[in-house]
Amino acid sequence: QRTLTAICQAQRLDVASAASLVRCERPTDPRPNKAMRPQANASLLDGYKHRDVVLAIMERGIEPKWLRPPPPARPVKNHKPCQKHLLAVIRSIRDGQNNGRYMIVDDALLEQWSNVVCSPLGAVEKKDIDPAIEVRLIHDLSFPENISTNASFDKNSAPEIRYHYIGAIADRIVRSHHAIPSVCDTNTER
Repeated sequence: QRTLTAICQAQRLDVASAASLVRCERPTDPRPNKAMRPQANASLLDGYKHRDVVLAIMERGIEPKWLRPPPPARPVKNHKPCQKHLLAVIRSIRDGQNNGRYMIVDDALLEQWSNVVCSPLGAVEKKDIDPAIEVRLIHDLSFPENISTNASFDKNSAPEIRYHYIGAIADRIVRSHHAIPSVCDTNTER
């Protein structure tokens, strides 16, 4: 955390450049998630309405469009359950950092990173798990009201998202198996 912060300060890196550094992005391989392989998945997405959008996200990440610029960054108070289960929250954040899900830096970078929006963090207890040990982190992107990440995002710039029940997903897997048997190694029928 301190090392990354020091590098960002010394090199005057913006958020995007710091994220590229952490993700090992290079001009020859700009994919933010190295597990995503657009060439390998392109044929699997043939016929899908948002194929090009999905492939672009695999190649370059999500490029959000905003209705207005973000407000100045100011740390905000976290939700009460976050304070109540602080050790479990810290453990979850560290796990996220170790797994490459979170880029953790010191708040001193807020002066340098003027386009960062601070949102409160919440914690929800997981079923059958002691909250002193583990909680589910909630990033409240709807707060502060009217100037939050969600309020500033241009929803018309994103493709429509429709959620399907598991049966619809299973049907698609079976259809894919019949269309391209090498994709799915199962004899499951629906």
